[in-house]
Amino acid sequence: MEFQLKIAAGNDDFNDLRDENGYFVDKTPFIKTVFSENASKVLLITRPRRFGKSLLLSMFNAFLKMNAVDPDDVGIIKRRFHNTAILSDQEFCRQYLGKFPVISLTLKDVNDQTSFEALYRRFALLINETAGKFAYLLQSPALLPEQKQNFKLLLDLEFLRKVENKDILGNSLHLITELLYTHQSETCPAYRRIRRTVKQRSANTLV
Repeated sequence: MEFQLKIAAGNDDFNDLRDENGYFVDKTPFIKTVFSENASKVLLITRPRRFGKSLLLSMFNAFLKMNAVDPDDVGIIKRRFHNTAILSDQEFCRQYLGKFPVISLTLKDVNDQTSFEALYRRFALLINETAGKFAYLLQSPALLPEQKQNFKLLLDLEFLRKVENKDILGNSLHLITELLYTHQSETCPAYRRIRRTVKQRSANTLV
């Protein structure tokens, strides 16, 4: 009996697509192109609407994102990437698969608001939900008490929704990134090795 694939039109979530056995054009080699062979600090992908940008970014997220509870557990990731080209590159997977905290957010549900107040409140909710995914940072031994206190502000939705706190909201992604970097660098030896490797390769490319 053949294992029939399903047509999942409009589904731009990689994990859902793979879990539901949907058709998927294997673009996984692009993961290595972007994260190992490209030395750019910023990557801008411009394509027409409905060209697969969201699904591509979702694929990046699914491949790189670590399990915060058990960083060594990559079983689900390997299952979802089963029979894709990227899994044949064992060395790349050893260094990148499930090894990074990933901040992933979309503004597609924010820009449909009809007023600044509504848009501001929706963006505050988006940042609050994003910060909530990294609530484990409050238990990190690598962060200072004042850093944790600043992070707690992002977990307070009513605080973020007040326009007078716009500076904190505007700096939120920078703060989350900074705290994640500090946490990973101090608590995960493997992460330190990966960062050194990436920096060395970038330096060699520039030379």
